[in-house]
Amino acid sequence: MRCSVVLGVIGLALAGCAEPESEAEQVQVTDRLNQMIPLIEQGLPVLGIAHPPYVARRRRGGRGQAANETPPEVLPEPDIAEAAREMVAYQLGDYELNTYSPNSVDRYREFMEAIVAAGGSARTHPLVAKIPIMHTDPAGTTQRLINQLNDGQVVVEMQEVETVEEVNQAIAGMRFTSKGGDRPEEGFERAAAYWGMTEAEYLEKADVWPTNPNGELLISVIIESPEGVANARAISAMPGVAIVTVGSGTLGGVFTSTNAEGERVRDQEGFDAAVATVLAACKEYNKSCGYPANNSAEVEALMADGWDFLIMQRRNQEAFDAVLTGRRLSGRPTESNRSSPIRTLPPTTSRPNARCRAYGSRTRRERPAPRLPSGGRGTELTSLGSSAPRRPHPPRFITMATWPPSGLTASREISPLPSPERSATWLQPDSGRQTWSVSPSPMRTPPSLVQA
Repeated sequence: MRCSVVLGVIGLALAGCAEPESEAEQVQVTDRLNQMIPLIEQGLPVLGIAHPPYVARRRRGGRGQAANETPPEVLPEPDIAEAAREMVAYQLGDYELNTYSPNSVDRYREFMEAIVAAGGSARTHPLVAKIPIMHTDPAGTTQRLINQLNDGQVVVEMQEVETVEEVNQAIAGMRFTSKGGDRPEEGFERAAAYWGMTEAEYLEKADVWPTNPNGELLISVIIESPEGVANARAISAMPGVAIVTVGSGTLGGVFTSTNAEGERVRDQEGFDAAVATVLAACKEYNKSCGYPANNSAEVEALMADGWDFLIMQRRNQEAFDAVLTGRRLSGRPTESNRSSPIRTLPPTTSRPNARCRAYGSRTRRERPAPRLPSGGRGTELTSLGSSAPRRPHPPRFITMATWPPSGLTASREISPLPSPERSATWLQPDSGRQTWSVSPSPMRTPPSLVQA
């Protein structure tokens, strides 16, 4: 039996695992400044990436250096204008992961001005950064939070959150006094400029969502301690919390000890149980669930488990590929389209029926690897639309395989959102015939191939 590999995208919907809805289900595109909010509302993944460096990095050494050691080499300061142009040119990320520091705040402010000069803003490139641990220094951390907001940040990431009380304190620091908070109504001129607003408009818009449905600020709580895990449900239940994130590095350290042989050993079962506890609480209260990722495989696995606020901590090709993977898996454009971050679903959308698992559970089903030309092998991963009323996920079916000698990748994808910018083909639910698309890059048109 022979079948041909067909070029291009054939817009076919898969009916075997879907039931049509009686009415059109539409994703609303609002004129918000913070483009992460519509994504969260619709249960689509939010994909962040580190921005280009604007402060010189050390090449060797660092903290803990002995007196007789050679001082670490300090690289030249980056060209801020060039870093800003590079950042603005890349428009597939949903936010920029920032390492805000009082020691480099002047460089940061120059960077913001350069971003605006290059055509960017908080609408196109929102900045997200951590604040210090609230329960170790409430007053100092609250002031730092206010400083970061005044410098244009749109998301506050709280480290090592353990109690409801410290979250309430952070929310109060984020809200202006006229809205019942503690934030002074002055000193936010730089934020208004980066947001592209007048100061009066900023004063109105810079409030916490979803506490204020019209607000544009988000708070992300990072749970990374046993106390935080124990209180994960109470923290996740807070109305002002938009994102619940696992600090996997720090939490992994909590579950790591040194054995008698001096080896570092992780209690993987305990770590996994803690992560599962946080994820369950996040899902229970319908929050966006955050986890760090650095490559496509991690993004695919995390999305299959239900994480949808993904943090690419580096800025390299693996991180760029990871963003593309997250977009393809969720049916989002893989080419820049800032004017419409979310597209309208077609009139006939899909729901999982009894024969298919719901993506709301974030599980994945593996099928036997298909036989591919030249010895390639692949695993089919199937994800289905969520049954959650507020956060639907479009159905998608993807198969990928590689040929090590050539580096080619074969992909088979089915989605209710066919788009010309995706390299994909469709599988007919018939007598086992397969249509393959083969390409060295998912962004290019694949070559023809005949499969025996």
